[in-house]
Amino acid sequence: MAGNSQRKLLQGNKASLSFHGLMILVSLVLHFLIRVFYFGEMLTMHWVGTWLSVGMVSFSYFFMYMGAGKGADLSMKDSIFEYAKDIIYIGSASLTLTCLSDYFYLLWILVLLFIIYKITGYLQNWLFPPAGPGPTAADIKRERKKERQAELFNRRAKGK
Repeated sequence: MAGNSQRKLLQGNKASLSFHGLMILVSLVLHFLIRVFYFGEMLTMHWVGTWLSVGMVSFSYFFMYMGAGKGADLSMKDSIFEYAKDIIYIGSASLTLTCLSDYFYLLWILVLLFIIYKITGYLQNWLFPPAGPGPTAADIKRERKKERQAELFNRRAKGK
């Protein structure tokens, strides 16, 4: 029944959005509580890293929210929403772990490297297309037959 499957899809999307939204909220609250109240300082580097993380995570969550609003399946494998979830995971991890060390802002380099990897894969396939499959046995046999017929035709033409 189409109504039942659509209802399950909406429930799954709602659960996914609430889980990821809660993850974002908890990591952001932990970050600010520990950074501001425990350490008592936020340098310019911390603000830049925090707003980079918040921006990326917010954009990914908004992207998922808009997709769910249009009826897309957020839990579908190998979809663009999987990448949005990965960005949310990395952003939440960097927000939470930077309370321990500032070097965890470098987790965003993983995202940059993955983007470069994907782009080079697309460019490589575009610039150097893979060779098509070689001729099959039937194609080779057909080609030889045509060559024999052409050779026979040339012999007959010379003989006349």
